[in-house]
Amino acid sequence: MAVGDVIIQTEAASTQLDFQPAAGVEVMVSCLAYTASGGAAGIFDGTNMGSFGVSSTTQTWNMSNAKIMINNTAYLRMLANSYPIGFTGIQIK
Repeated sequence: MAVGDVIIQTEAASTQLDFQPAAGVEVMVSCLAYTASGGAAGIFDGTNMGSFGVSSTTQTWNMSNAKIMINNTAYLRMLANSYPIGFTGIQIK
């Protein structure tokens, strides 16, 4: 991957998605899509996960105007329930 490359990843229902860029690489996640009922998304450091919350356990979250910076030590983790999950982003470093 190179600076400016677009990253798109989707996963099937009932899966886990971890996107951890290589050392020295930074990515700006611009869109997350998941359903909060049984699913979650957040920044993970290998031990702890800080979740991006939603107001309803049945709400579908399509965060299409996000600016979430991730790297090799603080990366994206998404957990799916019975719906697919995914994200898009762009490499910035």
